[in-house]
Amino acid sequence: MILKKVLFSLVCVLLIFTFGCKSTPEPEPPVPVEEPKEEPVVEPVVEPGKADLSNENAQLVNQIANAKEKAISVGAKDAFATEFDYVSSAYDKAKKEYDAGGDQEVFNAKAKETLQLYQALELATYSKNMKASIETMDFAKYDEAKYTSGKANLDKVSKLFADKASGAEIFATAQASYNDMKAVYKAGYTAICDAKKVNIADVKKQADDIKASRGDKEGYAQALTLYEVANANFAAEKYEEAYKGYETTLVAFTGVYETVVEKRRLAEEAIARAKEKANKVHQYAQEADVIAPLPNKPEDEIIEAVDAVIKETEKVIDSEVDAK
Repeated sequence: MILKKVLFSLVCVLLIFTFGCKSTPEPEPPVPVEEPKEEPVVEPVVEPGKADLSNENAQLVNQIANAKEKAISVGAKDAFATEFDYVSSAYDKAKKEYDAGGDQEVFNAKAKETLQLYQALELATYSKNMKASIETMDFAKYDEAKYTSGKANLDKVSKLFADKASGAEIFATAQASYNDMKAVYKAGYTAICDAKKVNIADVKKQADDIKASRGDKEGYAQALTLYEVANANFAAEKYEEAYKGYETTLVAFTGVYETVVEKRRLAEEAIARAKEKANKVHQYAQEADVIAPLPNKPEDEIIEAVDAVIKETEKVIDSEVDAK
């Protein structure tokens, strides 16, 4: 009997334990949260014992960008298309390798050469443009030796690029060509500008002789302003603009002179007409005095009155001319 009770109690305990475990489920383990992975920053390689060129290289990158823009602005991309593409492609490749962690010294050397090459292309383009103007304006005669030298160095620039010469050599050659062409270009424009200034001085003197600054104040002032602007452009080495300015100045002073001459002609015609009318009045007065003399107005007084009218008419006309 006792054994049955014990067995019954064990069965009850087992049942309670079993149902109790099922009523309280075990908590699920937490899902691990993955933190975002940061991309590793690739720093340029700096070997032990070598100087850090990162700042210098950053400055070179900016200088190259500016030099490239200058070369483009003067037309190098068209004037030296093959050479320009070569420099750009080589630099882009070197920059990409450097940005991926390439050696600082390797990039530094390549960047310095690239800077020289872009500057060389700018100078060579200037030289090529001046050469075209020199030939168009027939300026070579003013310094044939420098024109020949400048042309030879300009031709050499492309050859040096083709031969993969150093940036320093290409830059020196382009600079030599630029200096020679500029000397010829300046000599030519100086000669024709000086000749144009002589013409301006002649016409201005003619205008001053007839007091054109009073007869056409606005036109005269504008001509002087044009002359000052032309002089400023020449001083700034803007020779082509200066020459065009001198041409415009000559036209302006010529126009002022002709305008005042025409005004004077019209004024003289008006004076002549006034004198003619006054003479007729004088004649009529004399005839009238013969027919019916005025006792209180002697002939001399009548003549004086007519002359006074003529003089007053001339003064009025002169003042009108000066006021215009």
